[in-house]
Amino acid sequence: MASTNIPLSLFFTLLFLFLTSSIAQPVKRRALLLVTKDASTNQYVTLINQRTPLVPVKLTVDPGGRFIWVDCQNGYVSSTLTPLICDTLFCRLSHSGMCSSNCTGSSPGHPNKDCTCSHLAYNPVSHTSTGTELYKDVITLHDTDGSKPGPYLKPNKVVFGCTDTSLLKGLANGVKGIAGFGNS
Repeated sequence: MASTNIPLSLFFTLLFLFLTSSIAQPVKRRALLLVTKDASTNQYVTLINQRTPLVPVKLTVDPGGRFIWVDCQNGYVSSTLTPLICDTLFCRLSHSGMCSSNCTGSSPGHPNKDCTCSHLAYNPVSHTSTGTELYKDVITLHDTDGSKPGPYLKPNKVVFGCTDTSLLKGLANGVKGIAGFGNS
């Protein structure tokens, strides 16, 4: 990544806010995204649970990235994976501007079911990008009180890019994609 100060400062800011809020109030279980630093690459990584059935997925954190993208080419299997259809609210909210496959006949309010919303997935480590189709699938995190992981939060469907394995170049060992947290 270009700068390791951004993720580290973001982590400490979130940690500070979490600690100060827990001092002022009784401790309640809250969702917490745990970020660790990969020693061999100095990349910040996180672990989510995705798919049905749930599978642990390790992602490199990109604080400026626009969305989550995951390698779907190598062993991605899920009974809840659904394409994000063009001309739908979530596609418009993604600011995609692109559609793939058979997009003829699609119009606002009447999307073509074969027309999948697309985006450019970007790898900030290798500085490469590729076109990717957007999908929705189940993602869940552990609940925590700040000292130890608790039960899984209720799974929710989240929009993400489904890329090919070539975009993983330069990412930490075992990483399957990028967790983008940018505000764009």
